Amino acid sequence: MRITFKNKQSSVHAIRFGVGAKLLICFHGFGQDADAFTVLDPALSKRYKIVSIDLPFHGDTEWKRGEIFLKTDLKELLIQILELENKQRFSLMGYSLGGKIVLTAVTLFASAIDEIFLIAPDGVKISGWYKFAVYNRWGQRSFSRFVKKPELLFSVARILNRFGLVGDSSFKFLQVQTDTETKRQKVYDVWLTLRDFQFSLHEVKESLNQYEIKSFLFIGKYDRLITTTMAKTFFTGLNHCKPLLLESGHNLMSPWLNKTITQALEE
Repeated sequence: MRITFKNKQSSVHAIRFGVGAKLLICFHGFGQDADAFTVLDPALSKRYKIVSIDLPFHGDTEWKRGEIFLKTDLKELLIQILELENKQRFSLMGYSLGGKIVLTAVTLFASAIDEIFLIAPDGVKISGWYKFAVYNRWGQRSFSRFVKKPELLFSVARILNRFGLVGDSSFKFLQVQTDTETKRQKVYDVWLTLRDFQFSLHEVKESLNQYEIKSFLFIGKYDRLITTTMAKTFFTGLNHCKPLLLESGHNLMSPWLNKTITQALEE
């Protein structure tokens, strides 16, 4: 079933599936859409009713360029979903970019959350490139100029990568996700639209412990975007976190993940 939620002059699209008693709200990664989570139907659908969101500039969500998706908008969206499903409590799942949305939601709804599932989650560490491009005035101008004229940045990034000053994962992201103007515009739009999603990781972890929220952290052993070191920084000090190290890279959204999720939920 497909549903739409209004957000100022934009509209947020979502899909619903599953027949379980508990509510699970999902947020996908960059370049994906709400349907990405249907691959996990075997592990989730009998336990949860799933509402999977299309983030701004993804899927069937219709987003007005320049309109910021604020934390208050996320709060209102989650309240609408709870009212629609007639629930007072819920769980969250986020992959990559969606992980940052989940961690932000913890700061807003900790007392109402049962579990969170973080799959190679963004937000456990913020890169210097991202901070400069999104939160610095000159960085934003440079980022905007890069959309139309990328040659200089590509050349600089290539040199910095050669000398080890830009990591292979960041350089690969630049090559794969920004090799056309359309792709560069999408990265620009998404990053700037979601720039309000900042939080203190320390405060997130305090909330997870205070409300005894069970956390499942899925990390690829060979992931160079969200590394095992970043993951350890997150789960160290958490009282109810189950980290799962998988023989994979960053792309964990695959049918084989069903077995791991099922086992983790049954333990």
